[in-house]
Amino acid sequence: MSKDNRNFFSEKKPWSKVKDELLECYLNPYFQKIFQTHRPTIYVDCFAGKGKFDDGSKGSPLIALEIIDKRTNTFTNVKAYFIESNYADDLRKNLERYPCAEVLQGKYEDQIEEILSGKSNCNVFLYIDPYGIKSLNQKFLASLSNRFASIEILLNFNSWGFLRFACKVLKVMINSENEEFFTDLIERDESENIKLESTLNDIAGGDYWIDIVEKYRDGKISFYQAETVFTKEYCDHLRMVYRYVLNMPIRIEEHKPLKYRMIHATNHEDGAVIMAHNMFKRWELVKSSRPSPSLFHENANEDFISKGDLNEKIKQHMMQFREFQTINRIMADFFNEFGVICSTSDIMKVGKDLEKNQKILVHRNPERTEKGKPSTFWSESKEKILKLKWNN
Repeated sequence: MSKDNRNFFSEKKPWSKVKDELLECYLNPYFQKIFQTHRPTIYVDCFAGKGKFDDGSKGSPLIALEIIDKRTNTFTNVKAYFIESNYADDLRKNLERYPCAEVLQGKYEDQIEEILSGKSNCNVFLYIDPYGIKSLNQKFLASLSNRFASIEILLNFNSWGFLRFACKVLKVMINSENEEFFTDLIERDESENIKLESTLNDIAGGDYWIDIVEKYRDGKISFYQAETVFTKEYCDHLRMVYRYVLNMPIRIEEHKPLKYRMIHATNHEDGAVIMAHNMFKRWELVKSSRPSPSLFHENANEDFISKGDLNEKIKQHMMQFREFQTINRIMADFFNEFGVICSTSDIMKVGKDLEKNQKILVHRNPERTEKGKPSTFWSESKEKILKLKWNN
């Protein structure tokens, strides 16, 4: 049963700060880049809440609107929608100074299609931080992939909550030692109750979850492993329609169960690279107070990989490119395949070494600096393009 969350908005919890920082640090470069397309932009916060916590902390609506307000000029056409069923009046009051904001009272699933109707020429960003999981339908999310000029989704997914309902529906007993996985799980929808396999199929995008739960029931995998496998399958199903899908677990305390999974879906390599960089930085900040062995990189799943193994993975990945390809495409494909196991600078460092040893060929535009010296940059921007291929 869900907890009494009447005080959910009384103060901003540590995990809320992490996910809002992830959103904020992504939206800054996103809007900077997307406004350059000069297409209309639609931003939708699908479960907006009050917009501000009672302790004065900004919620996701104010975070987004402050960034939009900073980036907007007379040539920018942007509309921001905020859907909220329970706190619409509070939300309107907190957002009243932003003319581009429109608050819609009601349920996400009842409002979203009308908002997106007729927006095929627009750039669309959906921030989906739901009250539970029942409103999520992966088939609907998949249907958005090719409807707009561009589409990006940042989804806060309660993977533990899904598995809890999955065990309940299949009548699988959750071991008592696994109860810690549900300690302090935050679910704002106290009425949520899932009883049908078909509902879980809609949420997951298929029935693959059944096999995972049955393996847990039979003792073939732990509950922790079940969550990891389920998340991978969930992301793989999204990859059938979105080229790049990344995920970051929101975990605050070391070796404690995660709170949520933040999942990002996009069809553009630039967005995937920016989000991967963002996810890695957020994780670095979370674990910055924890001592880590210097010879290993610990990723957000608390897996360890040696620097040597990491460098070899990057090298093997670059060997696949026998024709010139942009560095952002190469990095986006790497993160899509292996997850956010390193920073963009780690990949670039390996690239620099490979270039120095003539293992790869690199084309840069511009080829020379303003002072006439050969360019050596290892990043892309509006003014700089870097392509490379393996030196056959």
